[in-house]
Parts: sequence; structure tokens; C-alpha cells
Amino acid sequence: MDEARFGQKGRVCHRWFTRGQRPPGLCDQRYTWTHLFAAVRPATGDAFALVLPEVSAKAMDEFLAQFAAMLPANAHAVMVLDRAGWHTAKKLVIPNNVTLVWLPPYSPEI
Repeated sequence: MDEARFGQKGRVCHRWFTRGQRPPGLCDQRYTWTHLFAAVRPATGDAFALVLPEVSAKAMDEFLAQFAAMLPANAHAVMVLDRAGWHTAKKLVIPNNVTLVWLPPYSPEI
């Protein structure tokens, strides 16, 4: 399970122009993005994903609740996560049919 950010962020505009004159045109300074929460079952390639507006413990709760709801009644899922703050939040509600396993710290090769 992991998250990714998708979106648009305006770039700082640099233009070559005659010294002492202001160049025409405006730079787009707006930005917007969304976050994709996804989990994949490596053996079969089955995937579950949600697009959420933010990354937080509340968003992680929503993802876990919907993920647990889509599991069959007699299934139990083990989800491997990194140690992001919203994965290890004290207020995180973990469904009964999901077990969270965290990667060891300082192990980017895993």
C-alpha cells in the first residue's frame, strides 16, 4: 500500500527580454493536486485504489474502511506500509479483517 500525489504546479517563468522593459504575458502561479491511495495483491495483480483530496490519518481511515469492506467475508488482508505519519497515527481505526505490517526504518531497498 502506498500513496502518490498527482497534479499541476505552476512554474516560475523566466523570459529573455530587452533590459529595462517588462515582458508581456503572465505566469501561471496556481497549483492543485490530488492523492491516490492504492493497494496491490502481488500474487494476482488485483488492486484497490481511492482518489482522495488530502493525505492524513482521516484519509487513511477512509481508505482502510473501504478496502476492508470490499474483502470477502472470510478473508483477512495483511497490508505492508512504510512508516508515514498517517500510517502510524494513534487515532487510526484499523478494521478487524486487516493487519498492518510496517517496513523497518531506513530500508529504502525493500
